[in-house]
Amino acid sequence: MKNRTPQTRRPHFLCVVVPILLGIPCCSVAVLSQTAKPQAVSNRVAPASAITAGLSADTRNDVHATEKYGQAIRELLKERKFEQLEQIAATARSQKTRFAGGTWKLYVLYEALKQPAGGPTAGDAVWQSHLLTLHSWAVSHPDSVTARIALAEAFLNYTQKLRADADSDKGISSTEDPWEVINTSLYIAQIALKQASELDTKCPHLYFVQQEMTKGGDQELLDKAVSLEPSYYPSYRLHALFLHPLWHGEEGAPEKFADQISARIGGKQGAVAYFEVAAALACTPGTNKLPPPKLSWDKVKQGYAALEELYGGSLVKLNQYACLAVHAEDMALAQQLFARVGDRWDPHTWQSKAYFESSKRRAQSPGDIVTARSASQTNMDTPEGSRYFQQIVMEFKQKNAANFRDCAQPLGHELGGSFDLFLKIANDGEVQQVIAWPETKLSTCVVPKLLSGSLTPPPAPAYWVKFPMQFP
Repeated sequence: MKNRTPQTRRPHFLCVVVPILLGIPCCSVAVLSQTAKPQAVSNRVAPASAITAGLSADTRNDVHATEKYGQAIRELLKERKFEQLEQIAATARSQKTRFAGGTWKLYVLYEALKQPAGGPTAGDAVWQSHLLTLHSWAVSHPDSVTARIALAEAFLNYTQKLRADADSDKGISSTEDPWEVINTSLYIAQIALKQASELDTKCPHLYFVQQEMTKGGDQELLDKAVSLEPSYYPSYRLHALFLHPLWHGEEGAPEKFADQISARIGGKQGAVAYFEVAAALACTPGTNKLPPPKLSWDKVKQGYAALEELYGGSLVKLNQYACLAVHAEDMALAQQLFARVGDRWDPHTWQSKAYFESSKRRAQSPGDIVTARSASQTNMDTPEGSRYFQQIVMEFKQKNAANFRDCAQPLGHELGGSFDLFLKIANDGEVQQVIAWPETKLSTCVVPKLLSGSLTPPPAPAYWVKFPMQFP
């Protein structure tokens, strides 16, 4: 971040929120009036029919149903319909209302309130308007646990935006110290969350936000979450992600947690928890470039069956199940699931239509690919096969980096999506055969270049290995 010349700073809008939230007189009303109505924020009001339609969106036949629900919630907030929001949240919490597929409506409500419609990259004026509206809700409803949890999570997300802006030296006025604003925002989130914890109404999302704040897979928080509401699956998804080595967790910790939480909850809800954790680890943003988790495919299938039995079918969950089937190399089942999904792909699960389409093509494998995939999986399932793959994966990348670069550079962004690369390796390490599926522009170019290569000799002759080439 560039050095800033010290200047006289104008009061930031947070100067209003802190004292009122804590009940301490401080900043002038002039500051609130100056910042509460940013000129850049649209005054458009959504028709009541659009809000009603969004609140009744159905995940059974609409893959964007939760997004539409969230849009309706944000419109109600923008119109300051605090009483209606209170009623929606109270019903969702007390009656545990869910979308088909088991997703809590309470969770989607908080997801909508944690940031403005423009998301994390929305302009600062939009963010300020959103945060000040949440603050007004909390002040006007001193006993509202919903308003305080929403305010806490929104300020927590605002700090992430501010950090990104500060690192890139944009978004914060030169008359303001960005790290002072960041620390103040985080302090507000902590205070709002503490106030929420002291209210009579107990909310399972409180522990979810506390997990977000600590970023550490805290066992005490997990125990409290399980004790309050064992079927609030978002807590388990988040806990598993924080146990991942990507967040400095230990190898195998997320998979171990999936077994433990499933057994701890028990029954069909425990089975659903296993599926939810599996989907979080393999089929959420950022995970499609990671090695697939080593989960029990039988338990994943049992979890999805329990989910449909308890909560009905959902297009989003169906997309996640198809994604998990591809990871598990169960292409026969994956084909069936893709047929049910049709063209109703979920952006949150797949990240791009290209990745969805390439995964769909992977499931439609011809006979030689089925044979190679089966042989490579059989090899990987043995201790020596797993060790061999770990030994050669970096060797393969280093020896073939130039081949991939030479093929990729002329293609630019038109690589053609992900594919599986299968190599048949002779007893002396010579590459005997190379096939790829699905065929893409990149795979068509690179496959012939790999035939002249060699690797460390395998545990047995005519040895098949598979290298997943992920390009979302």
